[in-house]
Amino acid sequence: MKRNLRLIHCIPFAMFVTGMFFHSCKDDVFNAEKVKATYQNKFPVKDIDPNMDWKMTRQVAVDISVHEDYGVNYTVEIFDHNPFATDTIIHLLAKGTANQDLPFTTTIDCPSIISTLYVTRVDPAGRRTMKPVYISNDKLITSFGSKPITTRAASPQSKEVTLQTMTRPYTDREIADMLSKATEYTGQDMDVNLTQHTLYKITGQYKGGINHAGTLTPNAGTIKLIVAPGAEWEIPSLQTINQGLEIIVASQGKIELKAGSQQKPSLKFTNTSSLVVLGTAYQEDEDDDEEDLRGKISGNGWIEFSNGGIHYNAGDIDIDGINNNGGTFFNYGETDVEELIGSSTGSLYVNHGDLEADKIGADESTGPKLENSCKIKVETHLSSTGIKMGTGAQIKCKHLYAYGYIDLSENSMIKVENNTKFYNCNITGPTADKSYALLKLKTISEASWKGTYGIEGTYGIECTAGYLINNIYCEYKAENSSWDFTNCYLNGKAGGNGRKGNGNAVLCREGEAPAYIPAGRCTGEGNTPDEGGEDIPAPPITHTYVFEDNFPLVGDYDFNDVVLDAQLFYDREGDDETDVNNKIKKVKIYVTLAAVGASKELGAGLRIIGLHEADIKELKCKGNADRQYFSTLSGSFFANGYNNISDGHRYTDSNEGIVIPLFGDAHKAILGQSALTSRLFVNTLTEGISHTDLKTYEIEIELHKDRQTTTPYVTLDDLDFFIGYRYKNMEQRMEVHLYEFWQLTATGHPKYGPTPGGTMQTANLDLAGNNTWAICVPNFSYPKEYINISDRENKDDCAYPLFIGWACDRNTNQDWYMRPNKKNIYR
Repeated sequence: MKRNLRLIHCIPFAMFVTGMFFHSCKDDVFNAEKVKATYQNKFPVKDIDPNMDWKMTRQVAVDISVHEDYGVNYTVEIFDHNPFATDTIIHLLAKGTANQDLPFTTTIDCPSIISTLYVTRVDPAGRRTMKPVYISNDKLITSFGSKPITTRAASPQSKEVTLQTMTRPYTDREIADMLSKATEYTGQDMDVNLTQHTLYKITGQYKGGINHAGTLTPNAGTIKLIVAPGAEWEIPSLQTINQGLEIIVASQGKIELKAGSQQKPSLKFTNTSSLVVLGTAYQEDEDDDEEDLRGKISGNGWIEFSNGGIHYNAGDIDIDGINNNGGTFFNYGETDVEELIGSSTGSLYVNHGDLEADKIGADESTGPKLENSCKIKVETHLSSTGIKMGTGAQIKCKHLYAYGYIDLSENSMIKVENNTKFYNCNITGPTADKSYALLKLKTISEASWKGTYGIEGTYGIECTAGYLINNIYCEYKAENSSWDFTNCYLNGKAGGNGRKGNGNAVLCREGEAPAYIPAGRCTGEGNTPDEGGEDIPAPPITHTYVFEDNFPLVGDYDFNDVVLDAQLFYDREGDDETDVNNKIKKVKIYVTLAAVGASKELGAGLRIIGLHEADIKELKCKGNADRQYFSTLSGSFFANGYNNISDGHRYTDSNEGIVIPLFGDAHKAILGQSALTSRLFVNTLTEGISHTDLKTYEIEIELHKDRQTTTPYVTLDDLDFFIGYRYKNMEQRMEVHLYEFWQLTATGHPKYGPTPGGTMQTANLDLAGNNTWAICVPNFSYPKEYINISDRENKDDCAYPLFIGWACDRNTNQDWYMRPNKKNIYR
């Protein structure tokens, strides 16, 4: 019982209540109705959910497959939060092995508040891929890679991204034939004699403009002007190419721009006018002789296509910029500009060659559509309303701002060196077995999506726009990256429901995507995965067991009289590398006494429900707390009734399961035998004893072979931690267990009885209903001394205001323990 000054007004009442709880054989003063009323009045929650069991975890069945390289063992890990993030604490929930023939199947203990878990697979080189997976009906099912299809009829075919193409408009022979019939152009009016002259040519050096109004030539290609091989047309001022006129730069012909800007372009094509630049198709590392065969447009100035037409380049364009306003520009050669923009939503650049620009798109919010079968390189930002990538195509840029869609083919790659923003952008990859595309990103600062939002506690029902699906490896750095990307974007899951695609899109750390893309004409240096990085340091979830020590009396409900932190591990390691079956060989339980908020002698123990001596090959107790904890059992009241406990045999068996006494005196266990001078509060008061040298008691249980299964033989639901103490002159130890272990059954008896030498006072349990004197909370920061866990009237004066809401309805406020009044919690 506490020395609680704030509750001093309750002391006379508590003394009265004591008389109600216990009575002598002579005087029957036990008043059940008054006891029941006392429990109800003093517990922080008056209208507890009748279905409340005070559990904050649930069992989740796991089934994870890996269909990648045959004969390779992959490590599978499951985390509670994004393991790539640096701004959150992550915990490992399970770890096993999977290969083509062996899925990883098990069950895990998962906090009820969590609806999405993060699954990673690690190859032998340490490269890690990850995907968020939604828990559906208490099941976690996913796979990495596609399961091979054995029947030919059912074999999936990867849907290839279709890109627009354009055949070469004119052969060299056709150009030569037209040149033989063409009139030399020297500045004359092209509209004077259309019946006699529709073919013009420049065969030498021409400096000047074009005299063509266009009113008489509405149809495309009515008049053609050919810059012949070896000829050069220098354009000194702004020039509008009116309707009906087609400018053709033949192989080895050249146009030189001398003036102009985006607002005042050097060449402006209107209506049905068009541009054709001929040459050889782009080749990586071609020699100068081959490059000189191309037609060329160079100089300082802009070209604008304001007519929505079709334009073709198989030559070499090296100018300040191109503004494609609603038309389609095909590049089969080389285009090198400072800016490439599309001021209309219909603007499309189709690249089958080499396209380089300082930037694509006027700004972050507007940009042209792109289709790319080869190589695009952008020095600064690329903004696009739609991107299609052919097999082996590559885009490299500093920043990417993507709208609409990105369609990726096998071995296509987009590499972003800095920032990426996705605005409701649907990213779709290939689907054939082992056919992957690659996104190499740094920071994802925006990943907006559209969908149907779900009820409280879920992220959404369906992601209708803004998803990344099918066979895509996506490398990125989690620092400062968007939350939405991992929770809603990947595989089209808005909170896990409404999945789109085949579910194979995965995230990777930088350089670790297992995509081997060969070097080549369009892929450049290609992609060779790095060796994997370091393992992710992630301990298991700490489950904190907090107790009130006054039962059968009412408590002050600060839940810190005894605070135990426990972690549960499973050892699946085989005897050698060939012994891979995911069976649990050893169960490890680490227990740390974190706080003592009581002024009396308290002991604690662990009963493991369903585990008996016949199941155990060997049980060891060790750790730096072993001697300190065990030594407190000798001579303690708590140890009464536990027979056959010795240094070499730390447990006793019972009908419900083995019982391991942890310590007989909490103060001595936490401070050490020699440090104890008085029973002061430890780690519950700011001004009290602050003890940071906490020690851990390690229990290691090796199971007999017939008890070794992939599904844990011992789970969190089997760990019955409890405290015990002497009440008045009772010979039996008064025990306090979690409600789930001492709740009464239909027969009026506790679900599990007391441990040997203990009592639970069944009559009081019956009257207490589903009030509780102990709870287990994941990663819990317990209340400070004298601070009630919750208070309906004064929410600022308690530790967890939302605890009451959860206690009244267990399906709401399940995250109550994540929303404390920080001033009122100890750690």
